This record gives sequence, structure tokens and C-alpha cells, in this order.
Amino acid sequence: MMKGSEIMKRFYAVIAGAAFVALAVTGCSATAAPGGNDNGETTPPVGEPIVLSVFDNEPPIGFTDSNGNHVGMTPELALALIDELGGNGSIQVSSFENAMVGLQAGRFTGVTGASITEERLKTMDMVPIYADGYVITSLGTADSVPNTPEELCGTTVGSPAASVVLPDIEAMSADCVANGQPEVTVLTFPDMGQITTAAQSGRIDSWVCTIASCGYLNVEKPGSTQMGLVLKRAVIAIALNKDDPMAQELSGAMKSIIESGKYEQILTGLGIEGGAVHADEVEVNSMKAADRVF
Repeated sequence: MMKGSEIMKRFYAVIAGAAFVALAVTGCSATAAPGGNDNGETTPPVGEPIVLSVFDNEPPIGFTDSNGNHVGMTPELALALIDELGGNGSIQVSSFENAMVGLQAGRFTGVTGASITEERLKTMDMVPIYADGYVITSLGTADSVPNTPEELCGTTVGSPAASVVLPDIEAMSADCVANGQPEVTVLTFPDMGQITTAAQSGRIDSWVCTIASCGYLNVEKPGSTQMGLVLKRAVIAIALNKDDPMAQELSGAMKSIIESGKYEQILTGLGIEGGAVHADEVEVNSMKAADRVF
């Protein structure tokens, strides 16, 4: 099993030199109405406004800077896509669990930052925006982080509520019990901020983290976290209700901002360009980008 340092070398070869945030978002709504693109073409706003949920407490995926601005991949990318589609829309901060409920209730057009899974594809259409992976992470030294499923036995693991890897951890816990070892205790939390607080207080031994998030923590505070057991490769996407025509619109907008360089600018500003998806990987419901993770 690869140690955290090896994962980082293979997946984010450039992350160590990243700047904190080079591209700040100065508000919660797209300002272009009507909108345009770099070619001078105008796309007038039509239909209902687009409302995309974003994270607010998980750097670099989404967080609030010292000036109170919503920054990070999900807000900056969501605003760029709304602008590409004409500017008729806004972003709204929400926990992931509440955002998924809000999507079903029609309060959101899309949930930005959802992993593509077969189960979700039964009721949702998903537009790929980033390639990432889930790992078990802990504070302390490299020797303290679980690197195998067996090392999770008898420990307490923190996870975001509704995480796609919860079934994987439950299966590992069942194996622990079947082999005469203590089960894995899982505690779920609304956001990553509460998870890291729980780790610092000793309430949990380790937690589920994306490579992007925990890699970013190590850029900010080198050696502050250790990445161990790889749980799952993932394609991060914008989730929409099944058969919503906006999915194809957002897919087209993703291709446009990739080709224009806006997408690369956002990711490079956050130091997470290693997980960038390519223009041919953003078709609705595509898992093609997962082949390049790890």
C-alpha cells in the first residue's frame, strides 16, 4: 500500500509550490447578465436562474477567506460556469448532505462537489469537474496512520455525512469482526472543519479525506497530516436531477472554460491542477477521468 508521501508524489507533483489562493471570488453571484465569453460571443440568460451549491469549510474545495469571500474550487468553478452560460445564476453555501436533499427538493439546480457513483447515477446526471481520491488520514507521524484495512480495526474514523466511502468502511469493519478483531467505529460530521476539530480533540483516530483537501492542508502546514490507506478513486462532479437538460449545458460550459484556460487558472491558483479533467472527460456521467487517479 502506498504511503501518503508516495500518493502525493504521483498525484500532485506540483502541489508543494502552490500559492494560497491566486484567484479570489468577490461575491456569491455571477455578475455577467447577459454573459459572454473570451471570443466576444454573448449568451443571453434564459429560463430559471441556475443555483449551484458549494462547500464552505473544506479548503481548497471551498472555504471563506479572511475577507469573507467564498473561494476554492467549487465556488470559483461554479461562478465561471454560470458566467459561461450567460450569468443568470448564483452560488449558495450548503453542507453536502443538505445540498443533496435540496437538489431533490428543487432548491438547487446542481450540487457542486459530488462523486460519481453507480447508485447516484440512478437518480442523477453528473457533470465531471475534477479527478480525486479518498484516503484515510490522521494527525501525527507517518507510522500513526492506518495503511491497511486491518489497521483500521478497533479505531474510530471520522467521515463527512453521506460520503461515498461509508459502505467501504462498513465492509472493512465487518471483516474485522469476522476475523476476531474489534469493529471500526464511524462518526459522521457535516463538514471537514468539524472533522479536523474532532481529530485535534482526540475524538477520532483518523478520518476520510480527499487527496486534494489533505494535500492542501500539508501545503499550508507541512507535516500536519499523514495520508495512508487508499479507499477509492473518484471523479468529482456537479450532480443534477436525472434528465435535467442543464446537465448538457454545464458539460458544454466545462469544455469551454477548459479550452479557454479559465479552468486551469482556477486549479493552478489553488495548487490542485494535478487532478484537472480534460475536455474529452466531461461528458455527462463519464468516469473516464478516474483511470488517471493513482
